[in-house]
Amino acid sequence: MLRLTLLFLCFVTYLFPTPLQLDINAKNAILINADNGAVLFEKKADEIIYPASITKVFSLWYIVENYIDLLNRKFEASKNALYVVEPQKKITSNKIRSFRC
Repeated sequence: MLRLTLLFLCFVTYLFPTPLQLDINAKNAILINADNGAVLFEKKADEIIYPASITKVFSLWYIVENYIDLLNRKFEASKNALYVVEPQKKITSNKIRSFRC
């Protein structure tokens, strides 16, 4: 009888899964299963926000680990590239600037 009850509970849980409920203090969050890409939890996940500090640190670590040979190369940015930057953050010039990473 116990086996039948457990089997029934597993079956019901499989048919009617409940979303993961977490009590977090973050304004935005998303938790994704790395194996299959399924979203396990989200809180305002579609809202556009600046990345958190840990995301910036991880991004830098990833670049250093995988693209260290590119860090000493020169890249040129055209004037058209300035259209991507917000006006208050721009340094405008008619010249093409070179940046050294």
